[in-house]
Amino acid sequence: MTALAFESRRLGWPALVAPLFAVLALCFFGLLSQVIGAPAQTDRVLSAIVQVGSMVGGIAAVSAVASDPAIELRLSLPRSVRRSVLLRLLLALLWSSAVIGFATELLHELGRLTSEIPDAPLADQLEWLPPLLLLAGVGALTAVATRAATAGAGVVAAAWVLSNLLSQLWSSVTWLTPLWIALPFDPADPARWYWNRITVALVGMACLAITAVLLGRPEHLLAAER
Repeated sequence: MTALAFESRRLGWPALVAPLFAVLALCFFGLLSQVIGAPAQTDRVLSAIVQVGSMVGGIAAVSAVASDPAIELRLSLPRSVRRSVLLRLLLALLWSSAVIGFATELLHELGRLTSEIPDAPLADQLEWLPPLLLLAGVGALTAVATRAATAGAGVVAAAWVLSNLLSQLWSSVTWLTPLWIALPFDPADPARWYWNRITVALVGMACLAITAVLLGRPEHLLAAER
């Protein structure tokens, strides 16, 4: 069995099914709103795939780095724990990205997105990709630092909810705005949105890099199991 196949099995079906389930569930509710005579809500429900997908992908990343009950045995094997966990994390991120990216492009082609970025091919993918990197990075870092998957998942969910519900706070506090994952696109000031996407992505990648460093410290991994 190759390392890729082995880590795919260790990742587990929930992390692989979750992005698909989220997309299909929102498609079902979008269709339901159309059937019951509320077509105005259909596009809003379908467009939620872009936002919800980043949160689901973040939680999948947390699942990929969750504490291993056989950590002592894993540390004794030739393949490093860091390499194994990072491979699972990469699989979770690539699979989530493929599902969300395909759904976003399909909605774009069907004209169902409520927040399309004008005159910028594939820019709609920036609606979810930088937030996914940030939520995955913060969630994975929290899970590894605390050795508690629930803590990582909680941070991901809290960050997503606060970003989408407290828009006035994020927009009014200058130093918070660059990290606002739900910043709406403003045609009058597109540069602000693009800089936000860059900042969010860089912070997410920095968190993932710190996570990789912690995974390379056996004393940290063993201390958390005691």
